[in-house]
Amino acid sequence: MQGHRCHATFNLTLPLTFGNYPYNLDYALNSRQKRYSYAAFAQGKYQFADRLSATIGLRFNHDKFKSSNSTLFDIFGPTVFSETSESALTGKAELDFELSDRNMVYVSVSRGYKPGGVSNNSTPLLVPLTYKSEHVWSYELGAKNRFADGRVTLNAAAFFYDYKNLQYQMEDPVPYQGGVSNVPKTRIWGAEAEAVVQVTDNLKLDGNVTYLGGKLVGDYITLDPSRAHAATVAAAALGYGPFDAYTINLRAQQTRNTNGNLPPKLPKWQGSIGATHTLELGSLGTLRSHAELIYRGKFQYRIFNDGARDVVPSYTQVNANFTLTPQDSNLTIGLTLTNLFDNAGVASRYSNPFGSFTTSDMYIPPRQVIASVKYDF
Repeated sequence: MQGHRCHATFNLTLPLTFGNYPYNLDYALNSRQKRYSYAAFAQGKYQFADRLSATIGLRFNHDKFKSSNSTLFDIFGPTVFSETSESALTGKAELDFELSDRNMVYVSVSRGYKPGGVSNNSTPLLVPLTYKSEHVWSYELGAKNRFADGRVTLNAAAFFYDYKNLQYQMEDPVPYQGGVSNVPKTRIWGAEAEAVVQVTDNLKLDGNVTYLGGKLVGDYITLDPSRAHAATVAAAALGYGPFDAYTINLRAQQTRNTNGNLPPKLPKWQGSIGATHTLELGSLGTLRSHAELIYRGKFQYRIFNDGARDVVPSYTQVNANFTLTPQDSNLTIGLTLTNLFDNAGVASRYSNPFGSFTTSDMYIPPRQVIASVKYDF
């Protein structure tokens, strides 16, 4: 994210308009925001029979958001005041059935809520000054199991999320006037499984895997920042500045329909596998070793799915940890190695902060070797 300050010195004799706005004047924002949130919740469990029970929880939220915003080219006009106020009732209901003392299945339905608010803008053409709250209905079916006298644990679940008004960062034809808006309908589905196997008294294996899918449902036409930036560059080649009416009109035409696109930040596959070994070294003490392999698949980081531009690549990471606890001692010596092969994995991506159309890749930490000594009093 970049900070912006005013560097230009100039005299104005005409009313400030898009056509005569100084090109070399940087963006600045004066914003004051207050959020008030109140909540109350309760949860109860009812035992229908020895092996059948239900859990019900409810939560009431009231959120209020007040904001005043003015951008640099608004210093000659009034500050824009906006606010939102809303209440929401959310909760969860789950039914659990124990097949045996070590096996159970469950089904649940829940409703989640993210409050709306006010965007940090003041004179947008398309981006709303306020955005709606985001709601989701979540449905899940799963099982939890222990086998082989408890030496094997296996849990699995399938789920479906139905989102309404998914919040995302929207671009505006007027530079620096982007904000938060809402995709009307989004659906996400998937499945996950995790297992722990105690192979021997000294060796344990564990792992997990998750599959995710989804799509944006229905026609939703919105401004694509990538195309808007290309329009700004094209207008500049003709001699028009970013605040000229020609540029803004050209930017306003750079819309796309997101119907059927993948939701952002949704890797199709991800998971890990690990092994933990305990070695008795006699008088030297106990050596505990753990190694894990982590995989995170590629995903689309924007709702536009604009080819390779929007794809955050997959990465694989290997970590290891060793702990030596000397016999009859309060001392513990540790060695931790993360990202052992120093892979430049991209954890996430962010673009177009405040309309500047810069893109930042957030990488996973590089290889790290950390030694530690711990003494328990």
